[in-house]
Parts: sequence; structure tokens; C-alpha cells
Amino acid sequence: MIRTTAAVVMVLLAGCDASSREELEAKTRAGAAAASKEAGALAEKTRAGASEMADAAAKEAGVLAEKTRVGAGELADAATKEAGALAEKTRAGVGELATSATEQTVAAARVTAEWAGRQVARGELTETAKGWLRAGSELSRGGIEAVLAKGQQAVPTALAIGGALATAVDSDTMLEPIYQPVAQAAIGSAEADAAIRGMARVEPIEGLQVGFKELTSLDLGHRVSEQAYLVVWRQDEHLVGFVFRSRRDIKIGEVVALAPKLVALVRGVL
Repeated sequence: MIRTTAAVVMVLLAGCDASSREELEAKTRAGAAAASKEAGALAEKTRAGASEMADAAAKEAGVLAEKTRVGAGELADAATKEAGALAEKTRAGVGELATSATEQTVAAARVTAEWAGRQVARGELTETAKGWLRAGSELSRGGIEAVLAKGQQAVPTALAIGGALATAVDSDTMLEPIYQPVAQAAIGSAEADAAIRGMARVEPIEGLQVGFKELTSLDLGHRVSEQAYLVVWRQDEHLVGFVFRSRRDIKIGEVVALAPKLVALVRGVL
């Protein structure tokens, strides 16, 4: 009897142990499944976060790349614009230099031709002398240059004066004769005298009031490598004198010192 009871108890205990193990195993499996589920959810969240971060990083990289492209384009445009402006300035500068060189060459050729004496031999003033008179008349409408610019040469007498003056000069000096009726300038003797008194220097020579004025200080728009002076007086109803041109450096005082001899030569043919 006792053995029978013991066996029953053992069987019951064995059944209890099996039931507890199964329950424990079931709980373990359930816990593992829950942990696996949570791990899966966490992994999914991690993947989603990583994807979002990657998308954000890619977006920022794209924006930065676009800004870089735009900046590079703007820099290239600015560089192209500056290069174009510099090229245009260079072309303009070369054109101005070429124009200036051409003008200088033409002016030099004209002066060379003038010094050959052909215009003086015709009793005319050279283009350079006329240019000085025009420049002076623009500065003063009542000055001696304006008076002479309006007048006309009396050619036969001017030729005779030029011939007389030619005997007193060397190859570096040219005297352009002036002989104009006062009336041709549409002024009277008093106005002519006033214009002479307005010259830079006036000296009494042989009873005449002879005026002197430097001409090469007047701007002709190009360089003139000579010294020139206007020497004028009124004799009766004519303005008489000459343009004294020298390829040497000569001062107005030297011209004044030469004037008595030159005035005497001019008066000798009138």
C-alpha cells in the first residue's frame, strides 16, 4: 500500500515537473518572440532614420553642388565680362595710338613741306601759321591774331617782302611775310593799333610801334618742334610784319634784338 502511494506521488510529481517546463518554455518562447519583434521594430526605425539622414545629406549635397555651379558660373561670367572690357579698352587704346601717330606723321610732313618755302614763295602764309592765328583768335576776338585771320594777303607786296627777308635768314629760320590792308579786316586804324598794343611786347622801331608775341604757346593739337613769334606793326593803311619761325630755341628778346634790321628790310621794299 505504501509503495503504491509512493508511486502515485512520483507520477504526480513527474507530471507537475513536465507541466512547469512546458509553461516555462512557452513563456521563454513568447519572450524571445517579443524581443525579436522589438529588435525588428528598432532595426526598422534605425533603417528609416538612416535613410532620412542619407536623403537629407544628399539633398544638402545637391544644394551645395548647385550653389557651387552657380557661383562658378557667375565667376566665369564676371571674368568673361572683365576680359571683354579689357579687350575693348585695348582695342580703343591701339586705335587712339594709331590715330595719334597718323596725325603726328601728317603734321610732320606738312611742316617739312612748309619749310621747303613753296607757300612763302607764293606770298601766302603757311597752314601752320594760319593755325596759330586761328587758335589765337579763338582766345581773343579782339586780338591781333583775330584781326590777321580775317584779312587777306596783298600777294605782290608780300612776295617782295619775303624776298627781302630771305636775305637775312639761315636754313634753320623761316620768315613768313605779312602785308594786309587794314580795311579787309573790317576794322579801322585805331582798332588795329589797339590790337598791336595788346601784344605781349611792343617796341618803338623807326618811329613805328612794333608788337611781338610768341605763337608756339598756342595749342595746335599736335607737337611743334620749333619756336615762332608774330611781329606786326601798322604802316599807313596796312598791317605789316612777319611770322618768325626757328628750329632753334630762341627767346623773344633775341627776336626783338633782330627786329630793327628786319623792319628796315621790309620798309625798303614799301
